[in-house]
Amino acid sequence: MERLKVKASADIVLTGHVDIAPAPTSGAELASIPHGTLVSVSGRVVGKDGDKLALIADDGTAITIVAYKKTGVTWSSITSGNAILTGIVRTTADGPRIYVRSQDDVHVTLDTNSVISPTKLANKQLSTSPLVGGGLLTGSLGALGTWYAKSRNLLSWLPF
Repeated sequence: MERLKVKASADIVLTGHVDIAPAPTSGAELASIPHGTLVSVSGRVVGKDGDKLALIADDGTAITIVAYKKTGVTWSSITSGNAILTGIVRTTADGPRIYVRSQDDVHVTLDTNSVISPTKLANKQLSTSPLVGGGLLTGSLGALGTWYAKSRNLLSWLPF
């Protein structure tokens, strides 16, 4: 990834301004959107954990929305409800996430009937690590058991 280092703000010259409209995006499309794209998603708030908000998009996909402290956005006042959130797509090891830029990017219609509790956000992508680890453990225990049984002649009745 390339970057440009600037020593002083005087090194930057503003030559013009263009308003960029966020692209309305479904949760399923998020994985194919390039890193750094401005998008807008809508869905239902289902959880929060510190600077992260869990959203189930209208198409049923789980999306993680992140608000850094310096943006001034906090999720503490959000209980549950429908939301339209705008932000920048960043692709992380846990999949794509949307990073809001300011409070103007957050539009939530609160539900007064239900309250969500702070919860650890679930990964959208299912991990295969437990399956691989379980398979390795089972295979290792089976091999160790077979070796032990053969060394004690406990399997002499078997044809191998």
